[in-house]
Amino acid sequence: MNTNIFEQRIDKSKATLSSLQKKFNLLGNLKLACALGIFSFGYYSLKGGPIYNNIMFAVLIGAFIILSIWQSKAKKQINYFTDIIEINGQYIKRALGEWAEFKDNGEEFINKGHDFTYDLDIFGKKSLFQFINTAHTYLGRKKLADKLSSPKFATEQIFENQQATKELSSKLGFCQDFESYSKTSSSGDSVLKVIDYLNDSKPFYSNKALKTILHFMPAAVAPFVFCVYIFNLDSLKIVANLFLVAQLIIWAIGSTKINAYLKGISHYSMKLSGYKELFKLIQQSNFESEKLKSIQETLFQGISAFDAFNDLEKIAQKISARGNALVYLVLNVLLLWDYECCTNMESWKGKYSKYIRAWFDTVSEIETLISFSVLSHVLNETSYPTIDNTKMDIEGSSLGHPLINNEKRISNSFSMKDQILIVSGSNMSGKTTFLRTIGINLVLAYNGSVICGAAFKAPVLDIISSMRVSDDLGEGISTFYAELLKIKRIVNHSKDTKEMIFLIDEIFRGTNSEDRLYGARTVLQDLNHREAIGLITTHDLEICNLDTDKRIINYHFKEGYQNGKIIFDYKLKEGVSKTTNGKQLMKMVGITV
Repeated sequence: MNTNIFEQRIDKSKATLSSLQKKFNLLGNLKLACALGIFSFGYYSLKGGPIYNNIMFAVLIGAFIILSIWQSKAKKQINYFTDIIEINGQYIKRALGEWAEFKDNGEEFINKGHDFTYDLDIFGKKSLFQFINTAHTYLGRKKLADKLSSPKFATEQIFENQQATKELSSKLGFCQDFESYSKTSSSGDSVLKVIDYLNDSKPFYSNKALKTILHFMPAAVAPFVFCVYIFNLDSLKIVANLFLVAQLIIWAIGSTKINAYLKGISHYSMKLSGYKELFKLIQQSNFESEKLKSIQETLFQGISAFDAFNDLEKIAQKISARGNALVYLVLNVLLLWDYECCTNMESWKGKYSKYIRAWFDTVSEIETLISFSVLSHVLNETSYPTIDNTKMDIEGSSLGHPLINNEKRISNSFSMKDQILIVSGSNMSGKTTFLRTIGINLVLAYNGSVICGAAFKAPVLDIISSMRVSDDLGEGISTFYAELLKIKRIVNHSKDTKEMIFLIDEIFRGTNSEDRLYGARTVLQDLNHREAIGLITTHDLEICNLDTDKRIINYHFKEGYQNGKIIFDYKLKEGVSKTTNGKQLMKMVGITV
């Protein structure tokens, strides 16, 4: 797998990062110099020095603020390029098969009772979610999990998703920028509280006259107080102080109501800055696929999501003054700062609240599409599948398992024309992996993603499996009984819909050969009668004799031997397996046969 494009992006980002770090350090030194000057001139101003000291004090405060803004911007750029280096490193690790160390494996979405996700390694360690996920927002991760768990979409939706994923695959820079900015957005479920808060358009104060007074009073008081103290107008200092005391009392009286109104945003304001950048990125992009153009229209037709969140960020920055007690006190005494924040927040909600849920949803939708686009960059061979609902046929050309390393993956071609396949073979020959290969590629196909292979055609089917089966001591359930419950669910599902594919691994492994053969015959006859399609694997060759109907056919995997060692080719072949390897495996581990 060629990883040059990711390595080039890393090298370029590292060079830019080095330059930004020098700029950041220089601005820090200049801020320190300004701080020393502020302390010096402030000291002489308090002692009643000349107006020159007061002017220099004010100038240095302004310079310090400007330098702080510049340094903050430099820090954001440093964070961005640090993220880009990490993101490209993760693409390389995916391509080289070193992705199992990724922290986010979606383990909270594991459901052992699900129709197929537990059996197909959709969530958890070494899972599909862990491999492809680039979503960092809470809603993005959840939407990706939902799509992987319930991938049965209409053909039109699948085609739209294909076109969007294909376009995003050609926009690597956009995808990586999107992932970087989403990292600075809220990743926990606290975003749900933010959405509820922003969606609540109840006013802070319903009394318009009171709101007008609270808005314009500081506009008159602040300039007056500023002039009095800058120009040392001693005769007016008492009046100025009375105004300040009056505003302090007004602030104190309303503090309880203010805190209640602002608490919904004050704790989460920093988590929203990434959304503004995400909206800006979408706004500046030129999309061609219908789905991405539709998302863009949702965000910017009439009302601009970027403008809204740009305004929201300014309000959040004002509210963040609460983090500095001294500054917070001065701002409220001088400007009734909290009241102004409440007024701004109320105005913002009145204008944008009804769009909030749709805006957050569009971000999560793009995150899922980007996650599926990852595969086209990190797999050796990919293609977009054909969805054909006119036949219950599945065909795959050079189909491989996407979670197996590129260098180790063995692909297979096969055809299921409204059939049930019995796949036989000895231990470790590749039967289970083949079932998972079909299942996981169907999940990808239904989500509009590329699949791992040269070509793939399938109808839209419910996927239901019985592969990982274990006992439950707490419930008193044996392995065999647990498998019976899973297979019963498959049979019952076939009664409700013919549009399904079943994947059963080592059917009735937990019982004796006589019961296993009887059970397999009963299940096959039932599923065949209901015209379901699917695959059953077994190493019990007696089960292969159940191909008495033209819809039931045999395939197998085999092994060879070389210098006393078992050699697997993992290639699917027609017919029944003729080999076993149990005795050879026992010899290899030192058990005397």
